[in-house]
Amino acid sequence: MKPSKLLDLLGKPFPLLSIHSNTEQLPNGLAAAMAPAIVDWQGSQLTGNDDDFFLVRNVNVGSNPVEGNIVLATLKIPLNGIIGAQWVLVMMRKLGKDTLAGHGQLRMVFNPENCPVILNDAGNPRQPEPYVKDLVFSFEAWRPAGISFNPLAGLDPSTYALTMRCYAGSQRFLEDGVLSHSWVAYPLDLNDHPETYPSLLYTALVTGDSLARHTVNHLLDNPRVHTELNQSDYPFIDPRQLNEFQQLLAQDLVPKDPIADLMDGNISYHLLQRSCITMGLNVIDNGLHRLHRLHPELGEHQSLRVGAREIPSWINQLAHSNRRSTLMRLPGAMHWIIMNQSVLPDRSYAVLKDGGLLALNDNGEVMSQHFQLGGETPYGRISESLMQ
Repeated sequence: MKPSKLLDLLGKPFPLLSIHSNTEQLPNGLAAAMAPAIVDWQGSQLTGNDDDFFLVRNVNVGSNPVEGNIVLATLKIPLNGIIGAQWVLVMMRKLGKDTLAGHGQLRMVFNPENCPVILNDAGNPRQPEPYVKDLVFSFEAWRPAGISFNPLAGLDPSTYALTMRCYAGSQRFLEDGVLSHSWVAYPLDLNDHPETYPSLLYTALVTGDSLARHTVNHLLDNPRVHTELNQSDYPFIDPRQLNEFQQLLAQDLVPKDPIADLMDGNISYHLLQRSCITMGLNVIDNGLHRLHRLHPELGEHQSLRVGAREIPSWINQLAHSNRRSTLMRLPGAMHWIIMNQSVLPDRSYAVLKDGGLLALNDNGEVMSQHFQLGGETPYGRISESLMQ
């Protein structure tokens, strides 16, 4: 993707982009398919009225996983349309069983009468079916096109950038299901204040958007920093184009920049400190902090214990260890993980449970639903949707 094409897309008020996931990339080599959600703050309406909305770019609303074609669109997302939220664990399967490896993400479900709308390039509802029933917010290691995620490399903060991808929920479920990944969904049990879900949505978007602007501006200043493939066909960004990019991504467009406080200014991915788990849980935690600050009558929100307090330096060194050094450090690493189980994807729900934020059944047990492509899904059974 040449700089001129990227500028053209960023400069359009309602960009609609069709790309190939494993081949198309930005001039610095990062996958275009992993482009972060970016909020058009000037085009959004946040006036305190019931019809307030966000305009959000780069939402994955459709793809053909077989061919790798992806559609990124602009959505009009109602601020007051959410009726429920879930913490979703994407469980990776080996030999027919879920493993400890996985992924955490935040799912928001909307009122069918007030749900997000996919816009065409003219800013009108895309036909024939413009509506999205739910959205998934997923923090991920932003990598070059065609490069798989390496957990050990993820311990080195210089390896991957960090991106918050936004999906239509059914699209994300389809992509996970094709890879034989299942969902375990934990419904959040939050207070019934009318601004609870709007605060959660606002926090997710402002965090992801601010992160995107920091990351892309950093990459513009270091245009080859994440390049691992042959980029000889990609021209450098000339000074005029660089200036246009920086104007389009100006930080003063963001209502409040949370990156300095939330992440100590760090914008790279880290497997244990700035991962899908820690970032997703921090969005929930900070969304509730924001709500309680705006409404002191709710009392003080007790912060969640997200991630480990301290990361031993030798764990970060695993990213650069040879086979022998890795084997020598493995027993210590396993002991540290056992003592800090909240860093494990399949144990991350316990952070929310300890904070009293998960729905419980009559027996006091955490409620959850297990979904997989060949069985029950959040959208019904596929056998009932397809005619063969």
